[in-house]
Amino acid sequence: MTEHIQYSPDKDALILLDQRYLPNREEWFECRTTDDICFALVVMVVRGAPAIGVTAAYGCYLAGREVQAMDSDWKANLNDKLDQIEKARPTAVNLRWAVREMRRVWLEAGDVSLESLLTTWLARAREIHEGDIAMCEAIGRFGGALMDDGDTIMTHCNAGALATAGYGTALGVVRGAVDQGKRVSVIANETRPFL
Repeated sequence: MTEHIQYSPDKDALILLDQRYLPNREEWFECRTTDDICFALVVMVVRGAPAIGVTAAYGCYLAGREVQAMDSDWKANLNDKLDQIEKARPTAVNLRWAVREMRRVWLEAGDVSLESLLTTWLARAREIHEGDIAMCEAIGRFGGALMDDGDTIMTHCNAGALATAGYGTALGVVRGAVDQGKRVSVIANETRPFL
């Protein structure tokens, strides 16, 4: 499976599989600016709490890259852009967590240059991305062990790989059970707000 959340150093962009068009077609949305990130969050190019958090972490980095081109106080401009990202989806807990995590990293770094902060932020965004995959795989292993061969699982809402950084929460448990050689059935009763 192609990663649906990709940071491209060559393009200096976050590239997202545009979930608004699935399953009818595959399109990609490139984020280079704070406005791009906020648009992707608001219109649900990306959806699912963990995926939103990962996107927000990379968005903070991209906001910093955008501020580098400005001729004024980078700290004030960057704070404004982080506020903009944090407010893009008021109900998205992972979004707020990710922005606050990047602010915490900034605070702990002390009086650093913007360039140094950006290096640290990009590394932290990658850690958040990889960490979500690792957490979901662990959920899958532990949850899969609790399932019996032949079980039926009902999921509610968006719980697969696209809702996370790449493995899935509830469907990660199903994947874990299948990896353990179990046959399971899944009833997906809804995936609001699309399709």
